[in-house]
Amino acid sequence: MKSNTLNLLRGGVFSLAVVAAFAFTQPKTVDQYAQDPNTGIWYNVTTTPPGPNTYFCDPMEDSFCKVDAPNESGAPIDPEDVDRYLRVNNANNLIEENPH
Repeated sequence: MKSNTLNLLRGGVFSLAVVAAFAFTQPKTVDQYAQDPNTGIWYNVTTTPPGPNTYFCDPMEDSFCKVDAPNESGAPIDPEDVDRYLRVNNANNLIEENPH
């Protein structure tokens, strides 16, 4: 009986530690990149919201709008970015990124 209680107490302490670890962990921001299909230029759009003075993600089959790396192996960040492409409205309001 004493062994059972001790095991339950250890499990409870461990569970509380796991909950606390997640509660005090800051979410990591994922960098977001998009490539202009007309020019081949990559842009870092992490902090740039879509809009009439920046860019839009328009529908297009077999393409991705925003990915997690500025190269061809970048994975889509969100399912909503699948079958969409980057339409640049004003490149002066976007941050160019060198592919790596």
